Amino acid sequence: MTLPAIPVIDARGAAEPAVVSALAEPVRLRLVLDAGNRTYTRHGVRHAEERSRVLSARLSSPYADAVRQVDRAAGRRSAYMLNHSYEWGCTSGAVDDPGGSDAILLRTLDWPFDGLRYAMACGTV
Repeated sequence: MTLPAIPVIDARGAAEPAVVSALAEPVRLRLVLDAGNRTYTRHGVRHAEERSRVLSARLSSPYADAVRQVDRAAGRRSAYMLNHSYEWGCTSGAVDDPGGSDAILLRTLDWPFDGLRYAMACGTV
């Protein structure tokens, strides 16, 4: 199996690297959004998007402006849901770092996200 080339996006100096990436890879962004709609249905995505917007308004995140910009770049509402997908669908935990006095945050996306691999590979298998 041949692995797809990983795109290199130069976001050095950008105030919001996520926005630079979204604008540089609009096909991948659209494929991720399409995968979400297929997996969770448009109604499910719409509901999660609305709940995520409410959550975002309550939090004082330093990434709020970046999420708004990616939402505009996407051309449809779902960037807030994707941004909060860890909060909605992940198991997480913190453990002591065995090598020191720090902690390690562990997270995994528990919900299936069919099509995510395809979107990241931009159509190559």
